Amino acid sequence: WSTVVSRGARKKVIAPTPMKKQPGGDGDKHDTVILRPRERVRVTELSPKDLKTALSKSIDNHSKYKRCYRIRIQEVTNTIAVDTFLPELAEHFLKLKTIRTPDKEISVSTYLALNGNQVRGVIYGIDPTDDPENLLPNLVSTTHWILEARPMGKNSKTALITFEGKRTPRYVTYYDCMRQVCAYRPRAVVCTHCHAIGHKADICPNEEEQRCPDCGREHVHGEDGCMDTSPQCKNCKGAHLA
Repeated sequence: WSTVVSRGARKKVIAPTPMKKQPGGDGDKHDTVILRPRERVRVTELSPKDLKTALSKSIDNHSKYKRCYRIRIQEVTNTIAVDTFLPELAEHFLKLKTIRTPDKEISVSTYLALNGNQVRGVIYGIDPTDDPENLLPNLVSTTHWILEARPMGKNSKTALITFEGKRTPRYVTYYDCMRQVCAYRPRAVVCTHCHAIGHKADICPNEEEQRCPDCGREHVHGEDGCMDTSPQCKNCKGAHLA
């Protein structure tokens, strides 16, 4: 004899436990905090159990928030995404500086990912000595909420601003001076070590995989006689540099 289980019953059995939603909150609205390692760590090699334990130990009264967040490993960008419906949990994860696993302590930087009702724009001509703490209080928009602002790099004169809404305002004031808001067009991040897309060389998880930007093979640039061959992109196999 064999027991027959309907497809619907099987779906019911294997259905994942949903994340608790914020009481009285907007049904599908949640925040996503991105944790980016500051060192060469391959996040796909972190044990889900160890990662869950590390994050749970960072939360006071964790039993209260046991099912209020979920963790996603993002292989392409080599980052960890944490989704939550609770603003206080998002704030907590944004303040994390390290993740402590049984094997090591991993230094991380954090930022809030964009949701469907947020948009980014840039302004030019800011003081290169301004940090986010000085920049944000001195930016004003009469039509949009400004959620976040930061310089685009060290000693940069360009600021990246996150607004609430679907479109950016035309202007903001910076220290009471008008500045035009331009569209933000992010560039693809390409590692100069392994030439994969999604992360930078300083945190490249493929430490043993140094690739040539010309031919896409695993060797130091200029070796193996590739200087005389046609270039080949490691990512799309096209006839151009990675």
